[in-house]
Amino acid sequence: MFKINDESARTSRRKYYRTHRKRELAMQKKHRQEHPEVRKNWKERNPDKVLSHNLKAKYGITYEQFKSMLKKQKGLCAICKKKEIAIDGRTGKIRALSVDHDHKTRKVRKLLCRLCNIGIGVFRESPKLLQAAFAYLKTFKGAGNG
Repeated sequence: MFKINDESARTSRRKYYRTHRKRELAMQKKHRQEHPEVRKNWKERNPDKVLSHNLKAKYGITYEQFKSMLKKQKGLCAICKKKEIAIDGRTGKIRALSVDHDHKTRKVRKLLCRLCNIGIGVFRESPKLLQAAFAYLKTFKGAGNG
């Protein structure tokens, strides 16, 4: 029986794809449009793979690194020390903690709940603005604001 060398087969596929890239992309797009349920069903069946891909693409970390961070933080937000409560609108399930990162350097910091992550973003990651907000809230402490 004739056995194809995996590396030569891979090289051949890559060469074919480069040569026929536009045609292949058009066919893939057409298939996705005609069969959206296939992609949706795959995503629903493989949430770990989807998360793994997104973590690597967005933050440059692996799923294992994410799980390690989650374990170190005991599944809690690095700021408020609470579990995530935000619900994912698509799945109806509780979201994973957000990966907080510096938007300039792209360096990953820690995991935050959605509210704390949004809060940092609203204050443009500025310690000065956060301190000003803190000072502002302190002036009203006696007015029933815990």
